[in-house]
Amino acid sequence: YTYLMRMGISRAGSNVAAAANILDGDVNTYWEPAVEDSIDAWWLEVDLGRVVSVDSLVLHFVDEGNGAPFRQFRVLAAPNQAPILEDAGKVNFELIARTTAPNRVQRVFSFPLAQRQASPEWTGKMVETIRIVVTETKAGRFDQITQAEWEALDPSDKGDVVPFIRDEDGFEEP
Repeated sequence: YTYLMRMGISRAGSNVAAAANILDGDVNTYWEPAVEDSIDAWWLEVDLGRVVSVDSLVLHFVDEGNGAPFRQFRVLAAPNQAPILEDAGKVNFELIARTTAPNRVQRVFSFPLAQRQASPEWTGKMVETIRIVVTETKAGRFDQITQAEWEALDPSDKGDVVPFIRDEDGFEEP
């Protein structure tokens, strides 16, 4: 089997050795994806070990000076799953939160959760597995410069060129 449920970090697409750091309670340890891995592998899953009612999910990023927060990300949750899965695609994840613009400075995100079509007395959402997916990185990019400054750079210092589109509300995305 390629997947076995266990409480804690159940899977990670990148930097598996550091993934458990997100649950250790130590503000000096953290998980970050390996820069040499494709951004498609920049995710990890936390298995709560059983289905629980979750009122909110809070993500804490490292303090300034220790690293940058994820530039863009999605948080997905699954209410339950079979004990053993051969294909991780069988986990029925639902999008519960996402960034809508690049994050440059925010270090704490809190997402309230609610069960759809639940009784008014019910609080929270039934969750067993949480997946955090990094969807954008600033790797290979830095600050915006003028065309003249760009042309004056040594080719090895130019980094990536990423075109953006802006909608009528001013929202930009690559």
